[in-house]
Amino acid sequence: RSPVPRPRPAAGRPWTDDGRRQWGARRRSLPPVGPQLAKMITKFLSKKGFHTRTVRNVEEVWKREQMAEAEKKKIEQLKREKLEEQQIRELRALNDKAAGRKRVERVDWMHE
Repeated sequence: RSPVPRPRPAAGRPWTDDGRRQWGARRRSLPPVGPQLAKMITKFLSKKGFHTRTVRNVEEVWKREQMAEAEKKKIEQLKREKLEEQQIRELRALNDKAAGRKRVERVDWMHE
């Protein structure tokens, strides 16, 4: 800025004849940067259906995590049951071998 004050412009003319902006002329706002830009983006994205922080999407993620955890527990339970059944079969085989009997594998598991 020059230290010499410039004369006031005529009404309705924001530019002087030599291309400089006149005093009191309305300035165009600059594009937002930093925190302003982040705030604008957050406002814009929070209205979108795919935004990760919307209540619906947070709830959906939580439900899927609960389902995955339940599935993991179910698989662990099935593994434990299978291991127990295998140990029971091995113990019966050892018992039959010690008693001198031959065990016939049949499909009578429903009646045990």
